Amino acid sequence: MSRRGPKTAVLCWLPVISVVAALFVMPSSSTGAERAAPALNVTPGAGSYGGQSIVFSGDIGSGPQKVKLQRTGKLGSPWADVPDPRPGPNKGETATFSTAADGSFRFTFPAPAMNEVYFRVAAVRGAAATEAHLFKSKHQDAEVDLQETITVDVPLPRGIAVRGEAYRLRVDTVSGARGETKPALPGRKVTLEQRDGGFNWQFVVSGNLLADGTFRFDPRTPGALGTDVYRVVLENWVKNGDTVGWMPSLPYYLKVVDRPQPVRALDATPAGDGYSNLLTWNVPADPTGDRSNVVIARTSGSGAPAPTAAKPANIVATLSGAATQYNDTSVFPGSTYKYAVYTRTSDGVYSLISDAQRVTELMPNPKRGEVR
Repeated sequence: MSRRGPKTAVLCWLPVISVVAALFVMPSSSTGAERAAPALNVTPGAGSYGGQSIVFSGDIGSGPQKVKLQRTGKLGSPWADVPDPRPGPNKGETATFSTAADGSFRFTFPAPAMNEVYFRVAAVRGAAATEAHLFKSKHQDAEVDLQETITVDVPLPRGIAVRGEAYRLRVDTVSGARGETKPALPGRKVTLEQRDGGFNWQFVVSGNLLADGTFRFDPRTPGALGTDVYRVVLENWVKNGDTVGWMPSLPYYLKVVDRPQPVRALDATPAGDGYSNLLTWNVPADPTGDRSNVVIARTSGSGAPAPTAAKPANIVATLSGAATQYNDTSVFPGSTYKYAVYTRTSDGVYSLISDAQRVTELMPNPKRGEVR
């Protein structure tokens, strides 16, 4: 019987060692870490409200099976199963769905009411999971503003109403404060509420959003000076698979004031051979006690002279509330000028004027041979 020495034994093991080493270094195509995660399609992928129905679709592979939704606030952190918020016997339990025979899936589920949260679809059994989808849900809120029901030269400043003048409150649910556009939910019930003398909200009237996500409530007329406080409540929306909860707007403070009295007896007298125009008027006693300025507006072409924000060049002078005349020296002979004289309060509320507060004047031409 022969005995093998140490050298012979080592030589016998070399082929085995080589095969094992090759297995460790051989590239693998079956490990989940090196294979890209299956794609996940979410529609709409962005811009939905929390609770709005969205569609998850993709293919997780490995034939028919159960899958579930998982979420995390940061990639690399542990994934947590998503409970089902929908009414029914499975409410509060992990939301699970069935794939087709080829491993593909398509199901609807409410969007999360959170920003910067990741969702994925994962197999209930096994480690298979799709890529992550980042949700950036829209904050559902309502912008409230006043719309006047009478024709005015200068719109009221935001948050101002005039005693005795009817107005509408308009709610806009799609135009965000930063210029963003949010989803419209046509038909959603909206309720206007008014705060009483304390901190309780009282029902005023309800309506339903139009196709563009806006609504105008019936006209209201303030009867007393002071501050009215309103809010609009977006009621629960459960339709077409959506389960969007109610949301109140921020309080809308509406200061009720009086308009200032207009000037009277406006007159224009050209002077300086057409190079100046003297405007004179009377200022009646104003019971509001708030006539901060007299504003002179002028145009030299077509269109009425109105000191609107869109046409600041129409304003040629802003005087004290007690002023009774203004000499316009920025005119030229042979030109026609239209003037309007307004009074204005410290809140920026302009007087309503009629033809009595407007005047049109053709400046005379200078005498022959005269050089100014």
